Amino acid sequence: MLRSVIGLEGVAIAAADGEIGRVVDLRFDLASWAVRGLVVEAGRPTLISPRLLGPVDDVRRVVPTPLTRAQILASPRPDADRGAESARELTEYFALGLDEEIGRVTDLLVEDQVWAIRHLVVAVDESPGARRVVVPVGWVSWVSIEARSVMLALRRSLVRAAPTYGGSGDLPPDDARLAAHYGRAPFVAGVARDSGV
Repeated sequence: MLRSVIGLEGVAIAAADGEIGRVVDLRFDLASWAVRGLVVEAGRPTLISPRLLGPVDDVRRVVPTPLTRAQILASPRPDADRGAESARELTEYFALGLDEEIGRVTDLLVEDQVWAIRHLVVAVDESPGARRVVVPVGWVSWVSIEARSVMLALRRSLVRAAPTYGGSGDLPPDDARLAAHYGRAPFVAGVARDSGV
């Protein structure tokens, strides 16, 4: 199931011996878009591997883990995983096209069966109720941490003409519909990264 990164914020962790903390971010690998950990605020920020998580309970807004609260508190801090990027930070980046700026990344959609980011949600105008569209991550050619920008291998007009995405409660257009609109994505796994160093 595809889940909004923004929608995952605030979900509690149901440890083996009781609830602890809330999800505040995801850390992911830019080379594969795989989620490497959920950042949980549990008195201090901790990082929990998605391999140690069960399915999200949407009714109770919790995600179970066999870990105990003590094990979660002893988990590494998010900055211990230096090769991972913050999903929350990426939701504030500019989206640039081949010809000009397209808009801003406002959310990411994560497939929770495999814990991998599949799509960017891009606001294509600056109005308060900005129209948002979904762009598969296979179209991301480059990410600049320093410039806080994501480069898409697409023209602005094509992205702006994409089907509208209503929000975290709505399903995005299916992959076949997105492929019909954008064509086949040129990048399978990974993008160039410019850390500004």
